[in-house]
Amino acid sequence: MSFGPFQEKAELLLAILLLASLVLVTPRIAESDAVEYFSYLHSILFDRDLDFTNEYTYFYQEDPEGRQGFKETFLDRETPTGLKNNFGPIGTALLWTPF
Repeated sequence: MSFGPFQEKAELLLAILLLASLVLVTPRIAESDAVEYFSYLHSILFDRDLDFTNEYTYFYQEDPEGRQGFKETFLDRETPTGLKNNFGPIGTALLWTPF
């Protein structure tokens, strides 16, 4: 049974309401995975290196009290070369590049 244009408008309204409500259930948009993917692209395109210190520091400074685990994992630890760890695969960052 089809309700025609009413059903299409109702589905569109429901989709908009669901998307708008995401902010209420997910207040922290910048999680560590997204930060890691972003850091690859930003560091390569703007810094021309793979030192993620400035990217990680930027995200940590937005909410230092709420991101203590982030600091311990990404800012306090270093690789043998003296750079910061990035556990995210670069492939995801490359696939997201156009967006």
